Amino acid sequence: MIEIFKVDNMEYTPFIRQVEKFAGDEIVFSDQAEDCDVFVARFFQKLKPLILQYGSSKKYLVWTHEPRFDTHFNHKVSWKGVDVHIMNIYTGDIYLNNYYFFWRENICKIPDYQVEKFGREKHKKIAALIKNCNWNTSLICNGRELDLYELRKKIALQGYQLDKIDIYGKGWQENIVIENSRSGRWQERKIEILQKYHFNLCFENTIADYYCTEKIWDAIISGCLPIYYGGKNSTIYEDFEKNSFLDYTEFRDSNELFEYVEKMSIDEFNQRLNLCIQTFNKTYEKVKQMNRKKQVVKNIVQKLKEII
Repeated sequence: MIEIFKVDNMEYTPFIRQVEKFAGDEIVFSDQAEDCDVFVARFFQKLKPLILQYGSSKKYLVWTHEPRFDTHFNHKVSWKGVDVHIMNIYTGDIYLNNYYFFWRENICKIPDYQVEKFGREKHKKIAALIKNCNWNTSLICNGRELDLYELRKKIALQGYQLDKIDIYGKGWQENIVIENSRSGRWQERKIEILQKYHFNLCFENTIADYYCTEKIWDAIISGCLPIYYGGKNSTIYEDFEKNSFLDYTEFRDSNELFEYVEKMSIDEFNQRLNLCIQTFNKTYEKVKQMNRKKQVVKNIVQKLKEII
């Protein structure tokens, strides 16, 4: 039996309920820090005071599926001579496929989409529901830039200046943003907004294998053609066909993207969006046969046993 102590509330992680559910008596949660075997946290910084207090008499694990909560690229790092074990989106043992979104409730299959013209309220304008981060978001691994915040922001501002993009989200000047779509019932509001548009700029925040959140799927549900960041070796193409979503890496710059959208025929739009819908529906059927949560917890239990 392994006793773990949660240093923070571990909100939205398997450490809320699922570890106990799937691991049985192998894993228990301790209410007393001094009694535990392993301290677990979503943030490396929260473990530092405990390392100073307990040193190597305890074990330490960072677990998070948020790309910027922890940005270590190795499975284990050392601080003050003490090992800290890492499970994050860069270590390859949290995101196992592109299907994270499909564990939401109330998801159903989507019918094929056929329209005769770009008849929505915003015609060919692109919706960008994104946060404006006013700090340095660069994240380099092996000489490669993994950050997509800055590129996405640059495209959104260029599109806004050319009247090609409408911006929604936090952190923008009032004269730029239409509204903060993240307040209140934001998931429902997001769909309401996207249903006014035919195109959605929906890059992930960070490049990482299988880091595929709700962004591309929400666009498809809303009848929007996703403008996504794929790339030559992106794991997104394990599910999506080429020439389905618009892959920004295939354009020289945002101007070429905007020109392509402006010239797109309704036949091409229907064809691309229906390929995306086919992927959505295939994934929906595939996930019904899976138990992803159990596999994620299995990886946690295996890691805890290795640590001990």
